[in-house]
Amino acid sequence: MLVQTILAQRADHGLYMLYSFMIYLFAGIPFAFSLAITWSTYVVFIVSLYTMTQLEAEVTYGDGGQTLQLSALYLFITNGLLTIASYTLERGERIEFIHGMELKNQQSIIEGLLNNLLPVHVTDKLRNVSNNDYMIAEQVQECTILFSDMVSFTKWASTQQADVLIQRLHELYACFDELCMGHRVYKVETIGDAYFVSSNCPIMAADHADRCLMLGMNMMIECRKLDWAGYQPRMRIGIHTGPVMAGVVGRKMPRYHLFGGTVLIAEELESSGTADFLHISENTKQCVSSDGWKLEPQGPKTVLHGSVTFNTYLVNLQEYLPPTAPTTT
Repeated sequence: MLVQTILAQRADHGLYMLYSFMIYLFAGIPFAFSLAITWSTYVVFIVSLYTMTQLEAEVTYGDGGQTLQLSALYLFITNGLLTIASYTLERGERIEFIHGMELKNQQSIIEGLLNNLLPVHVTDKLRNVSNNDYMIAEQVQECTILFSDMVSFTKWASTQQADVLIQRLHELYACFDELCMGHRVYKVETIGDAYFVSSNCPIMAADHADRCLMLGMNMMIECRKLDWAGYQPRMRIGIHTGPVMAGVVGRKMPRYHLFGGTVLIAEELESSGTADFLHISENTKQCVSSDGWKLEPQGPKTVLHGSVTFNTYLVNLQEYLPPTAPTTT
């Protein structure tokens, strides 16, 4: 551009404006670099014009000083307007980029919350539903259900402040949640001090019964380590295997729930069990693939208001459980 100006011995304002326009809006380089390039070019351009004006004052330009002033003013205004336009454009792009990052961050938070509330395959289905008229229903013929409860928890809880009670439960259930993830079973919900887990629905696993027994043993091991101001949590756990129905019910705070007699039987086995033992049904015993468990037959048990009778067993875990934590007051 400078060579063209020297050869023509006059300032081509259109060419300079086109050059600046391309640098600012089409070169794709950051605004700061564009600013440095164009304004340094402007300075060089004005110096070149001034030099030619002094050398060729009477040949082409006539009144060289006035021509130089007009050229400098024209180029300065052009550069200033392009600078403002480029800055506004880049500022808009930066704001859009920041908003996009914030949106992605919010979406990831929402995805994390949804995945904590619902199984992944359920959230995928809900994401593809165009309206609220969704129906998610599943049926599994063989699912192992685990129910746990802490002995004498209600009596101890009645003597505690709310913040202490919630903090204790949060720490314990956070530990149980990690155990569920490690054993790849699904935590359905907590009801007070009861902890409800399913295996093989919705997370499929051929060894679902073994997973629940291992989970129950590890839950009891973790409880043995605790001492809550003189109260040492001891757990009763009931485990049963059978068919279940599952799905999402409700539109306000929807949850993935499991239904059927299998759930109720597991709850009854928990309530009639013994602390520090797993109380399992005949169905669960038949599904367990490992022979390393010490089973103590408990004879026939009638459940569901006398409609079902089967043998039950206590799983002796004494060799696996650590000594109870020292009691503090």
